[in-house]
Amino acid sequence: DCYVASCNLVIELDGYQHGETENLLKDRQRDTYLADHGLTVLRYSNHQIKTNFRDVCEDISLMIEERLSLKKG
Repeated sequence: DCYVASCNLVIELDGYQHGETENLLKDRQRDTYLADHGLTVLRYSNHQIKTNFRDVCEDISLMIEERLSLKKG
């Protein structure tokens, strides 16, 4: 998991346990809390990372670029 302070971005890398009902609810509550404080949360499953690493990296890069351009004006 990672926090990119320059663009208020949180990147979550989720293992299988995040698919369990209790953890899904906790993740949603945490995401809402973070969003209420101006942070954007990106979540990727371990499966996505293992099978589509390039796409995950591209998605993160695009979000960083978008968030930084919004800060500039």
